[in-house]
Amino acid sequence: MNLPTGPGGGGVPTLVDGGLLSNFPIDTFQRSDGRAARWPTFGVKLSARADARRHAHRVDGTASLVASCLRTLLVAHDAYHLDDEHVTSRTIFVDTMQVAATDFDIDAATRDRLYANGTRAARSFLGRRDWGACGSS
Repeated sequence: MNLPTGPGGGGVPTLVDGGLLSNFPIDTFQRSDGRAARWPTFGVKLSARADARRHAHRVDGTASLVASCLRTLLVAHDAYHLDDEHVTSRTIFVDTMQVAATDFDIDAATRDRLYANGTRAARSFLGRRDWGACGSS
């Protein structure tokens, strides 16, 4: 597929999965003109509240230092904007009990607890009734 590169052209575009920068770009839907949102915008974050992301990683050499730096790089952007009250006020945080999205062989009891956590988080969020302003700046 040939993609245009803009005036002057001739360059070769590089496409990058947005997940490299942000796996939770809810602020994309935030109005920037100061007007009220036409409809609520909220997201579901499959992780516990933002403070649960803070944990130390043991560094005992060059390889583990590089791995820790990459891990920080990959989560730093999302962590930064998850501290914004406009983002957290419209985010449903579902505690995944540190079960990874790639853990395909979880047992039935764990699956049921994850489902219950999601149901509880959604009901709690929707029960607040203050999410009508979600999506405004």
